Parts: sequence; structure tokens; C-alpha cells
Amino acid sequence: MSEIPERKVLKDILLKLKTKTITSEERHGKLAITTRNAFRGYSNAIRKIVEDKSKTINKRGLLGAFGMIEEQVQALISDADALREDMKLYIEALEKYCAELDKTLWDAIEQTRKEAEEQIKQQEKLMKKEPTYRA
Repeated sequence: MSEIPERKVLKDILLKLKTKTITSEERHGKLAITTRNAFRGYSNAIRKIVEDKSKTINKRGLLGAFGMIEEQVQALISDADALREDMKLYIEALEKYCAELDKTLWDAIEQTRKEAEEQIKQQEKLMKKEPTYRA
């Protein structure tokens, strides 16, 4: 028995969404680690600059460090948003797939129930019918 075309299309879409989601998760994970490490480095450098009272604070350097932190955080936020959107699409596709399977299952159950009721009616008719045998 071959698969219905709609189900094949849906499975293909789910496969593509799963691949996209895994790729996004991996990219997000790497970016999060990079951002965390960069933030620690920038924070430590800024802390040393501020705590070292013998040196004057280099405002350009400080602003540059904050600018780099801001870029990293913005990239992380954008990536997190993309990952969230991927997950929404994936979940929505799965929900539609499940609903279709549920509908198919419900339709099959309903059809079976109707067929069973019809068979019961046929049996009742046969039981009421007078025998046609010869004596």
C-alpha cells in the first residue's frame, strides 16, 4: 500500500524543518559559548581598567569594548529569535500532522462504526425474515 501524497509532502516538510531546527540549535549553541567567553574577557578587561587607579581610563578603549559586547549580544538575540521561529514552525507542522493523523484515525473509526451498525441491521432483517425451507 503506497503512502498518500499529502502525507509524503508533510513528512518531507517535517524533515526539512527538523534539519533547519538542528542547524539553528547548533549555531545558537556555538554563538552562546562565544558570546559568554567574549563577555567574560571584556568584563575582566573593563574591570581591570576601572580598578587600576594609577592609569587614566581610556574612554575609546572602554567604548570599543562595550561596542563589541553590544554586537555579540545583538547577534545572540537575533539568533535566539531565529531559533524560536524555527521551533514554532516545527511544532506547528507537527501539530498539523498529528491532527491529520487523528482525523484519519477518527474517520476510520467512524466508518467502522457505521459498517458495524449496517451489519447489525442486516442481521436483524435476516432474523425477522421467515425461513424459506421446505418440509
